[in-house]
Amino acid sequence: MGNFIKNDEGFICEYCGNENLPLGYTSRDHCSKCLCSKHVDKNPRR
Repeated sequence: MGNFIKNDEGFICEYCGNENLPLGYTSRDHCSKCLCSKHVDKNPRR
């Protein structure tokens, strides 16, 4: 569990096109408008 890397970059939702701005204090993995998310781990557990 020690491999967490904080990522607070803004992104455009691939589903609804909403622009999600950086929060400035935490990470998130879902759109603030439609709540869709995308699993983006580089090394997911099996």
